[in-house]
Amino acid sequence: MLNKGTKEELNILNIIFNAREDDIATMTMKDKENLKQVKEKWKTKENNFKEIISNEFGNKIVKDKIISSFYECLEVNNEMNSYFNQKYYESGFTDAVKLFFNL
Repeated sequence: MLNKGTKEELNILNIIFNAREDDIATMTMKDKENLKQVKEKWKTKENNFKEIISNEFGNKIVKDKIISSFYECLEVNNEMNSYFNQKYYESGFTDAVKLFFNL
C-alpha cells in the first residue's frame, strides 16, 4: 500500500510526464525528416498490403473487413506501446530522482 508521500510523488510524476510529453511533442527538423522517411516507408508497406489483399480477395466486402481488422490491430499495438513508453519514462524519472537525492 502506498503512503501519502508516495501517492503525492506519483501525482507529481504524472504531472511532469504530461508536461514533458507536451515538450517532446514539439517537432524539430530532425523529427520531421525522420517522420517523412517513416511515412514513406509506411505508405509503401500499406500499398503492398492492399495490393496483396486485392489480388487474393476479389470480394470487396472481404477485402474491406481484412483491411479494417488490420488497422484495428495496429491501433491496439499503438495503445500498448504508448502504455509501456509512459511506464518506462516514469520509472526512469523516478530512478533519476532517487539518484539525485540519494534515496
